[in-house]
Amino acid sequence: MMTVSFACNDPENGLSLDKVFSIEIGDNEFEAPNGGIMGAGCLLRTGLKKVDGSTSRCDQAFKLSRRVFPCSGWKGWYGNWCWDATRMEEKDVLDLIRYVRRIGWKMTAGAVELGGLYDSGADISADVLREAVSWP
Repeated sequence: MMTVSFACNDPENGLSLDKVFSIEIGDNEFEAPNGGIMGAGCLLRTGLKKVDGSTSRCDQAFKLSRRVFPCSGWKGWYGNWCWDATRMEEKDVLDLIRYVRRIGWKMTAGAVELGGLYDSGADISADVLREAVSWP
């Protein structure tokens, strides 16, 4: 399981804006189009029950834009009041990264190898993700 953080709360009061402007996975940061400017983020719905009825990896999910991703729990104000976080299986984190790339998000910080693959549109392997997340 990997921790995935979401900048989704109002910086003035910490209340959820129902949009995500930035995602962090380890030290790797991805920003919504338009530089993640408030109001330009992608719709985020949290705490959804798993819709396929399975009892596999988790009992929760979140929806980002038009996609639903399985997760394990949700913690508000993770790190500070602008961020929330969840835990995800590695394969689901890879799906999330591929999805945000497809909808125009930019990788703005992180491991060079992951960034190069992300920017080129090449496939990102689980090994590359693990290395990028464990990088000191």
